[in-house]
Amino acid sequence: NGKWAAIAGYGYNNSSNKAGLLVIDLENGNVLKQLEANSGVPNGLGQVEGWDQNGDGNTDWFFAGDILGNIWKFDLSSDNPAMWNVAYNGAPLFKAVDHNGNPQPVTGGVSLSSEPTTGYLWIFFGTGKMLSAEDPLRSDANTWYGIRDGVKINNRSELKQRDIIAQQDNARAVEPGEPYDMAGTRGWYIDLSDARERIVNRPQVVGNSLIVNTIAPGDNDC
Repeated sequence: NGKWAAIAGYGYNNSSNKAGLLVIDLENGNVLKQLEANSGVPNGLGQVEGWDQNGDGNTDWFFAGDILGNIWKFDLSSDNPAMWNVAYNGAPLFKAVDHNGNPQPVTGGVSLSSEPTTGYLWIFFGTGKMLSAEDPLRSDANTWYGIRDGVKINNRSELKQRDIIAQQDNARAVEPGEPYDMAGTRGWYIDLSDARERIVNRPQVVGNSLIVNTIAPGDNDC
């Protein structure tokens, strides 16, 4: 309706302990819409990223990750706020888990980019957190992901695994993909190899490259 709004996640340590999205009227601070994700507790939603699907200048979709590893899509494309909803019938687009099935927190945010040849929307993110006093010493397995929007992704088996094959001077080489080896997949993942390594920043699309920083805290909890 031409009015400006702020979009925010519920945030970590929120009073409900849930994940969700707030649409706030910038003029008066009223909450225009509250979309709560059925994600389990305790939880929280951090950085939110928007996408203008039809190029009309209005943001249609919002994506965010939560502490339990869920990637949520919120559909605000209708001009009727009553129709705004959590996409995929309220289910997450994807749930990040390690090879043992343990949830991987997504606290660094997500980046969005469309594939030039197909128009497919991709969501890039990494897992890990540095929010609490015990986090620096955690040695959970973390991962870098690229997934494609479209239909709900059920598990890792629908993604192509890429491996880190060389490392020198804090830079890494990832195994090259063969032509068409992504056919039939919904994305890719790269498991981080170093102890306590994690991603707590948003990946950046720079030209035709995707770049992310990882951190590996030392064994001193300070």
